[in-house]
Amino acid sequence: MVMRAEKEIAKARMDVAHEVRLAKVAEASMDLHAAKAEKIVQKEMSKHTSNNPNVGFDDLNPTNAGTMETTN
Repeated sequence: MVMRAEKEIAKARMDVAHEVRLAKVAEASMDLHAAKAEKIVQKEMSKHTSNNPNVGFDDLNPTNAGTMETTN
């Protein structure tokens, strides 16, 4: 009975280690994709901001009620 419990615990530890490894790989992949997305945004912004420094901003007045989010 003790041997079976030890075997089950060992398998559970292996399963946990496997899931942790997969999570770390997924996190690294997510970081890589986020970095790529950031580079794309910076590239596009640099292409367009040289001609129009306000590109990407719909309204430069942050107090404009039309652009503020409502909490209704």
